[in-house]
Amino acid sequence: GYHNDTPNNAISRWIKTLENAKKPGKNNNMPQEMEFSGVRMSLENLMGFPFVKDAVDKGELSLLGAYFNITKGQLMFADHQGVFSAVEP
Repeated sequence: GYHNDTPNNAISRWIKTLENAKKPGKNNNMPQEMEFSGVRMSLENLMGFPFVKDAVDKGELSLLGAYFNITKGQLMFADHQGVFSAVEP
């Protein structure tokens, strides 16, 4: 796991796992789909830390995926299925 890594090695390994985010999405908005995929994969990676998984399983911690589109000034959250929707003002 990541918990025994040096900070730089852990970050490098984390970023490398995001390579799968480059797989095409189901729509024509490839860059945003890659970003969404990166958020989903980061949530999955967090669950790879035993202390995180334990806290989530005990109900002491919940994880939430979020994405901010800086161009549109739009905040989006992922539901439990990983589907993103905009937060309404």
